[in-house]
Amino acid sequence: GVDTITSEEKLNATWEDALEYESSYQVGYMRSFLQKANWWELIPRFDNKAYFVPCNNVYYTYASNKDNSEIVLYFYSFTNESVAQTVNTKFYGGIKTGTVGSLEPNGEYTYQWFDPITGETSEDHRFTATIFGSHYIGNRPDDTDMALIIKKSQ
Repeated sequence: GVDTITSEEKLNATWEDALEYESSYQVGYMRSFLQKANWWELIPRFDNKAYFVPCNNVYYTYASNKDNSEIVLYFYSFTNESVAQTVNTKFYGGIKTGTVGSLEPNGEYTYQWFDPITGETSEDHRFTATIFGSHYIGNRPDDTDMALIIKKSQ
């Protein structure tokens, strides 16, 4: 596939050309991921700090179902070094995350990392929320765009 596509190339591309861009495959990976996450039940939480408190300079999107028992976090990276330097992030967006809140106090949860570039998913990991219903996620697996799905254990 092609790593970078210029605006001029996009203007001159045919539909058949566009289907072979890496991004066309990546849209499919993300579609499959969101279907497994029951995307139609997810509610955007925007910058509501009751649900997620990011580390400094972390760019993310947070959505969860009504009772916050299934959570999807998407962490953005940058491909432009000047953007990363301007906002003082490490590795073009960094590997930092933040703290998830509004969890069941002392509740058991599983989580998996999802790479939207390759479509690969990590093995299951587990954690127990604090008595305050929060959990610090820790670092992302790498500095590219990454999604995280958290589910309350049954």
